[in-house]
Amino acid sequence: MRDRREGSATAGHAPAVADGKIAGGGRGTAKARPEELLSTLEPLVPLLGELFGPECEVVLHDLRRPESSIVAIANGHVTGRRAGGPVVGGPVEDQAFAWLHRAGPPVEMRVYPTETRDGRRLKSATILYRDAEGTPLAALCINYDVEPALSALRFLRSLAEVAPPSGEAPRGEGAAPVDVEEALGAMIRSCLEEVGVAPAAMTRQDRFEVVRCLDAQGAFLIRGAAQRVAKALKVSKFTVYHYLDEVRHG
Repeated sequence: MRDRREGSATAGHAPAVADGKIAGGGRGTAKARPEELLSTLEPLVPLLGELFGPECEVVLHDLRRPESSIVAIANGHVTGRRAGGPVVGGPVEDQAFAWLHRAGPPVEMRVYPTETRDGRRLKSATILYRDAEGTPLAALCINYDVEPALSALRFLRSLAEVAPPSGEAPRGEGAAPVDVEEALGAMIRSCLEEVGVAPAAMTRQDRFEVVRCLDAQGAFLIRGAAQRVAKALKVSKFTVYHYLDEVRHG
């Protein structure tokens, strides 16, 4: 059975150049000339351009001739370039230029942010190929215009946002997490104040009104609320349930 690494160049992976051969090869691997590497990479340009759509520029550079390095390009409208153009003139502050002036491995890959000359944000990726001496030989570059995606994201975010009423803080801003026990205590105090009678002096109707007030605020959705209310009203929990049944069912 063949070593899987021997088949990597034909399994959709671009070949690397090392020691004058296509990396990943074993016995019978052919000598790799620059023209062979470029001809192997060139079909990827229109393929990737069509796969990822008009926002995705794909460029193949022959770095032996920087003044006319662009061998093939797809969706060149992203940066305004075309075949036969120079290595310069693409994204602003392209980090890949720094690789051209230092030694490195036969194949170097990186993804990084750039932008067009008119300020549109790009997500860029470069695969740089060097020969056996470490001299830059070719580069396959992708520049994806993310502005349409960002615009769609801003639209969806604005569509999902609901502005709070005037004077009210936006939900989740400037507010501590709600403590259920404190919230229940606050509701009990509020309803006692609304009835305006001390629990020890309350009539049956007063206690009934307190339970009605609390139920209207959802207090009895909280586990253990009936027991807390019973303690505040100085009655049994079963009395509270009786009042609650009257409130809900008449």
